[in-house]
Amino acid sequence: MNGRLPITPALLLTANYTYTDSVRKGGGEPAFDGSSLDGTPLDKTPRHMANVRLDWQATEQIAAYVLGYYSGKQTFSGFRNGALNTRTREGSTTFDVGINFTINENFALRAAVLNVTDKIVPVDDRGRFDGLDGNWMLDEGRRFWGTATISF
Repeated sequence: MNGRLPITPALLLTANYTYTDSVRKGGGEPAFDGSSLDGTPLDKTPRHMANVRLDWQATEQIAAYVLGYYSGKQTFSGFRNGALNTRTREGSTTFDVGINFTINENFALRAAVLNVTDKIVPVDDRGRFDGLDGNWMLDEGRRFWGTATISF
């Protein structure tokens, strides 16, 4: 589901929400401990995902945005995950901000700070037989992005 709402001529709010109801049905894939994975969600598929973005056209040449992104809890199953059974990654929310500056019709500058709050879900690095059941995925922390575009 998505939507857009012009708040003023200079402000635009857009949002998107995705609900995914996934479940393993049959197939007989076991976890490392031999238990059945039937009934567990599909690997790395969050049930809930959402984003909200506010765009601001400050002037004809300057535009900025702020973006919030949520990804819900995910599971990782099967032999290849390094655990005895499924692993769970908690949901997380990140925020980005950016600005676009159009110098003229042939030259534009863009910059952004991604994951402004430096949100990182800790990786569970315990061993298979030491209770490993948590996050497996490395997150990108706060980072800076910039570009210059020249067209002719």
